Amino acid sequence: MPAYRNILVVKIFLLLFTPLVTFGDVIVVPDDYMSIQDAIDHAANNDRITVRTGEYTETLNISDKTLTLAAYPPGSMVYMKPRYSGLNILRSDVDLAGFSFQTSCEGTSYFRYIVTVHSSRFVMTDSEIIALFHSDNNGAFGMECRDCDYIEMNGCTVIGADGAPAFSYIAGTAVQCYDTTKVLCLNCEFTGGDGGSGFSTGPGSSYYPGAPGGDGFYCSECPDVSLAYCRFRGGNGGAGVIGQGGSGSDPGDGGHGIHARDYSHIQGAELDSEGGNGHVDGEPIHLVNGSTYQEVPPPPIPPPDPTPLCVTVKEWMDLE
Repeated sequence: MPAYRNILVVKIFLLLFTPLVTFGDVIVVPDDYMSIQDAIDHAANNDRITVRTGEYTETLNISDKTLTLAAYPPGSMVYMKPRYSGLNILRSDVDLAGFSFQTSCEGTSYFRYIVTVHSSRFVMTDSEIIALFHSDNNGAFGMECRDCDYIEMNGCTVIGADGAPAFSYIAGTAVQCYDTTKVLCLNCEFTGGDGGSGFSTGPGSSYYPGAPGGDGFYCSECPDVSLAYCRFRGGNGGAGVIGQGGSGSDPGDGGHGIHARDYSHIQGAELDSEGGNGHVDGEPIHLVNGSTYQEVPPPPIPPPDPTPLCVTVKEWMDLE
């Protein structure tokens, strides 16, 4: 049989026997549901939730679903300003674009995260996570990923919060990933917070050093991490305490721009990474316990996709 006929047979076979990808409904907030969480709760797998630009004060929880969430109109931003955490994803497959999470994540827990992603696939595009300063607590972390299959961030900014002054409150790391199979970050900027200053409980008592700065990007047990066209900044260590007679405590150590532990393996291209200042300055790239870093050629930058993440051109017109 001629080669072109072989190709034709293969194409026909693929058309006949490859299962079609099913796309769900488009849900519009606040047109169809007043809150984003209501839309999530009522959505079926593969639905697309389009959120009109504006400010929302809710915490979003997604579990056991496959969903797309995106701002409308394309290129705009949905501002999430809850009192506590911003987004929690569990055992789900989520694409998200055009969201800004801004909160101090109030609470009493030692570690606090604006966005948590556990046992999931998560793709975040053209979005930001800003951990705001809290006057009497540890600095909130931007995002934590744990036990995930795939994490992708493209065109995103994440900032960890500063630790509160005095009492050596810790600073927030921007992004940290644990035991995640694949991590891909393109065109992103991650900045760790500054550590809280040291303190003393009174004359003749102990002096406590300043807290360390947060890392820009931290990973542990992540075998395949690819970073390209990104900027990482470690936070500065908190100031020490100057006591009577020259006694006192040291400043905290600076955070690392990139901090990899426990056999994490990173490939990087066109990166700009700096550690924070401190008693011991942070490093641009800090590798611990079997982790490796390899400089690789930068990937080509694809042209912008004219089709928005969540709606077609016809659907744009229907939404107007």
